[in-house]
This record gives sequence, C-alpha cells and structure tokens, in this order.
Amino acid sequence: MTCNLCGSFHVHPWKHIREWRLVRCRDCGVGMLHPPPTDADMRELYDKSYFASKYVETQQLAARSAPKRVAWVERFTSAGVLLDIGCGTGGFLAEAAQRGWQVKGIEVSPWAAEEARRRHGVEVIAESATDADFPEGTFDAITFWDALEHLPQPGTVLRRCRRWLKPDGVLVIRVVNCGSYNATVLGIRWRGWAVPYHLFHFSPRSIRAGLRAAGFETAHVDTGVSTVFFRFLIAPIAFPSHHAKLIRAAERSCPRLRKHLGQMAHKDRWPGPLLRRIFPGPVMDITARPC
Repeated sequence: MTCNLCGSFHVHPWKHIREWRLVRCRDCGVGMLHPPPTDADMRELYDKSYFASKYVETQQLAARSAPKRVAWVERFTSAGVLLDIGCGTGGFLAEAAQRGWQVKGIEVSPWAAEEARRRHGVEVIAESATDADFPEGTFDAITFWDALEHLPQPGTVLRRCRRWLKPDGVLVIRVVNCGSYNATVLGIRWRGWAVPYHLFHFSPRSIRAGLRAAGFETAHVDTGVSTVFFRFLIAPIAFPSHHAKLIRAAERSCPRLRKHLGQMAHKDRWPGPLLRRIFPGPVMDITARPC
C-alpha cells in the first residue's frame, strides 16, 4: 500500500488496538488504519446516531469554542470566504457568518448537514471532501476542526485545498497529536486513537510532511502542553494506579501552582518551549499557506 499523505511506498505494521490494525509510513511518520473503511462503512459510522447521541454536548462545545476559533482564523486573514471541512451541525460556520464571513461547509453526514442548514441557515454540501469540487482560488480560509483525522484520503483533500485557496489564503487545522506525552504514557489506552473513527494519526513531523507534499508552507504548529505534565512533576512515575489518590489530592491542594505552571507552559519565553518539547499536548493547532 502507499501512504496517501506523502505518497511513499514504505509502510509497515505499527500497532494493534483491540481488533483494529494500524500501519505507519516510514517516510512521513503518519499512522493509518488498515484496511481502511469502505464508503458504506463511512456512511454507517457517521449516521444520525453518531451525532444525535452526543448532540447536546456537541452544541455546547461548539458554542464555547466557535468564537475563539473564528478569532484564531482572523489572526491570519481578514473576513472573506471560508470553507469548513467536516463542519458537523454548523456551529462554527454560524459564528463565522455572524462575524462577516461568507461561509460554506462540507459534511459527510446528510443528517448533520441538514441540521446545519435548518438550525443556522448556512450552506453545507452533504458529501465527502474527496468528491467535492470548487473553482480554483475560491476561499480566503479553509478550516478542519478535529476533522482531518477522520478523512480516508487526507493527502488528496489537502491537495484539493491547495487549489481551492487563494494565493494569500490560510489553511487552519486542529488535529489530535499521536506524538503527545499522553499517547506515549498511556499507549493503546489513550483515547485519542479513537479507532475506527480516526483513520489517520498525525504528529508534528507527519503533518508538516503532508502539508509540504500538498504544496503548503507550514507557518505554525502548536502542540500546547499535556495536562498530565503536572502529574509528572508531583509523582515519581506518571499514572501508577497506587498513586492515583495521592495525585488527585495534590492537584486539589495546589490549584494555584497548577494554573501557574500551565500559564508558563503556553508562553514563548522560558520555560514554555522546554515544557512543550518534553510534554507535548494531545492536540495540535496548525496554520499553513500555499507555497
């Protein structure tokens, strides 16, 4: 098999998580579910029950995160035409539209796409990102919020995004980080694997390689800091079961210390870069521009 992200033929077995098998590209480092799901599998995975079972939770999360996400995009470009891939029920699109953006969405779930149209009045195409098409240079910004890892052909979609973006456009991605401290410590118990929903598993190295292969220059990759780094600092070994009560008690008794360490970790001055290097967080925020 070939790596859809970078095109390499050097793919080898990597992990088994329950009944699921993951392989990994030797060249770019991305992990992949193998064999990949069929189109019928995808429709079954993302049917109404996938969204409806956590609809209230999803809407509450979208309401809290959408303003920050729009503000993040606007750090790199002013309001224009925006495409959100994997837009779900449209909370982010609605917030962007209120702030002056012309918005479109792509959503593989017909149910979620219809909910986005009904609830927010936004334009959403109910099809896969590999089937969608737009004229060259249509968008000022394209976003993936926790969506790229769900796509069966992320490299193909990124190459399409390169064509759809204007020359000065921006690509904004949030994706889970399989190179995080959490993944290292927890191994196959880490929730971020989320198979079979997460088809690809990215690290800073692999996302940079994939973007480069698709014709992008990576401007920014921020992993943040793992929330478990505080536990590492207050216990000799992270996550031993017999230390669980001790760790929780220390966290409750030292909230100010934990907050202070967290603030330091996210700053660009020392020791922030060191903490991010040692304890990379489980989520990456990436921005890139066409080369």
